[in-house]
Amino acid sequence: MIKHILSSVQSALKERVPDLRYIAEDWGQLDFYREKPPVNFPCALIGFSSGEYSDSGQGQQLAKIEFTVSVTDMPLVRGSAARPNPEQSFDSYELLQKVYRTLQGLGDDCFAPVTRKRLMKISRDDGLREWIFTFQTAFLDNDAIKIRDRR
Repeated sequence: MIKHILSSVQSALKERVPDLRYIAEDWGQLDFYREKPPVNFPCALIGFSSGEYSDSGQGQQLAKIEFTVSVTDMPLVRGSAARPNPEQSFDSYELLQKVYRTLQGLGDDCFAPVTRKRLMKISRDDGLREWIFTFQTAFLDNDAIKIRDRR
């Protein structure tokens, strides 16, 4: 189910946020590189964070999971209010809002509507601007029943 949720997130971002030039699973692309990260900017990297599970009876579990979407940009020119188009330096915030609008409420028959829990700015020393969203959703996991019934 987690794979289905993260795939749905990736598809929604690809379809509704054309400004993103790279959308993929987060496997450390922004952390483990020498000269240039193996992504195109701006990018969104999607990763599973954590899950809490509780029994809901009859062998089913209610899962509440959190996942992250890291939105990162590498601006070519740093903005300044003294330069032409000073508002351009805040364009990334429009992109963040597009990501939020796309994912808030996303859901289907398999998982509850997604809700934003947190947005955090990450300080980096490599010139990248990175923000990390944390989103939450829930689903009923009955896979253990399916396996038990086959025995």
